[in-house]
Amino acid sequence: MAAGGFFALDRASGAGYSVSRTEGTHQMRQRIPVTPVPERPPDVEAFFSFNDVRKSPARDGYRPAHRLTDTCLTTGVHHYYDVGSVPPGASARGTITFLSPENYPHCLWVGKRIPMQEGAHVVGYAVITRIDNPLLQAEKPEARASVVASPDRSDDRKPR
Repeated sequence: MAAGGFFALDRASGAGYSVSRTEGTHQMRQRIPVTPVPERPPDVEAFFSFNDVRKSPARDGYRPAHRLTDTCLTTGVHHYYDVGSVPPGASARGTITFLSPENYPHCLWVGKRIPMQEGAHVVGYAVITRIDNPLLQAEKPEARASVVASPDRSDDRKPR
């Protein structure tokens, strides 16, 4: 039995994917309902900077993966202010609505630089400028910054 297929989002309704698979010599098609991104306010506002890895513009509604922590890679939907798309090598301001923010609470702060990825390829970065979802706000971002920036060592080790 040979198996293969493709997935295509029904952009008009956002209600399903078209699936095609081959079993033997028969090709079968079926509609599988999917849950669109919840209609809710954005989680964050960000400044997006794209590198030249993408060869086509990122259009409003673009859904790259975002590396929020060392162990968390999640998808988020971009909406850009005042532009319908952002060409490779360009920048824009806009918002991100993450798919499941309850799974990675307290991981963001204003100024955090998040890699945006397509597979293993980093296509740019999003710098957080405002956090609208309090669940994502880190407990004390200033404490985190001071720990990273502080050259003070209380364990008598010499800096390298």
